Formats: sequence, C-alpha cells, structure tokens
Amino acid sequence: MFHTGDLIIYGGEGVCRVTAVGPARLYYTLAPVYHKGTVYAPTDGAVPMRPALNREDALALIRAIPTMQPAQAERPDSRQAAAEYNALLKTYETENLLRLIR
Repeated sequence: MFHTGDLIIYGGEGVCRVTAVGPARLYYTLAPVYHKGTVYAPTDGAVPMRPALNREDALALIRAIPTMQPAQAERPDSRQAAAEYNALLKTYETENLLRLIR
C-alpha cells in the first residue's frame, strides 16, 4: 500500500505523487508530476501501479544492464512464447521490462 507523499508510476498517467488516501472505498488521490490535474485511483483497481525508482536504484539497474540476461522463451516461435513475454510485461517490474528490451 502506498502512503501520502509517495511517488508512483500510475498506468499511462506517468509519475504521480500520492496526495491522499481515501477513507470509504480506499483510493489514492494522485497529482501527476509532469502536468496539472488530479487522479482518483482505487487501491484495488485494475490500472497497474508501482513505486517510482529512486536515483540510486535507477543507477544500479543501469549498471546491471550489460550483465542482465535477456528474456527468452523456450520456443520463441510459439504462442507459449507470447504468453511468457506477456506475463513478464504484466509484472510491471523494471528489471523484467529491461530483460524484454534486451
């Protein structure tokens, strides 16, 4: 669960700061960092959310890219490969996304 003041990545909206957490149906009030507006996001909603990386974690990931193993399916030409790659995408983990890019 995120807390007031946390920076998160919210779906296609990008980087947002959590400005409040609602009391009734639990939701986040988000303020997009790069443009004006307010987003109300249910905590149990379908839109992916993850913490934004801090500088140190981002630099560590960048340093790790040369040694990172690329994502590889057992049979790259199969439907199973597409399912494996989609499963990695849906984790929304930065390292998995970098493995797919490699």
